[in-house]
Amino acid sequence: MYLKEVQHTKSIPLTLKPVMELDRAIAETDRGDFASEFDSLEDFNKAFDKKIKNEN
Repeated sequence: MYLKEVQHTKSIPLTLKPVMELDRAIAETDRGDFASEFDSLEDFNKAFDKKIKNEN
């Protein structure tokens, strides 16, 4: 069935999905883009929200 679809549409049946916000945050952390020390989770969340707003 897969090969018939490829033959019929002349393309690979592939659906790309957008990068979710969590995926983006994980990638930033892996790269060290958002590396810092925070005194509390609340401080981290505020800094993270501010960074996200500045990117948009």
